[in-house]
Amino acid sequence: MASLVGWQLLALAFIHALQGKTVAALQRYPVKAGFAQRGPRGRCELLRVALDWSKGNPVAQLAGGQGSHMLSAASQADGYLMINPETDVAEGSAYHYYPINQFAA
Repeated sequence: MASLVGWQLLALAFIHALQGKTVAALQRYPVKAGFAQRGPRGRCELLRVALDWSKGNPVAQLAGGQGSHMLSAASQADGYLMINPETDVAEGSAYHYYPINQFAA
């Protein structure tokens, strides 16, 4: 997972810049969490999430297990929720959501 996220967030923009393409700022939107969990200690964390639109507004739900070896969660995810260090995830609170489709080459 670290390689995939590193590619999406860092390497892809670098390669586009080398190709002379304009590198756009990352799109992010506030999205409420549909779950609660202890937040990361000492670092930011990107949680793989799927959006649930059943109640009209999007609510982020965890897309499977979040371990670094769980690639199946990446295939089910619509995007990432960025959780700041020392910040617990509270159900109903909004966090920065980064859609995965912006990383398509």
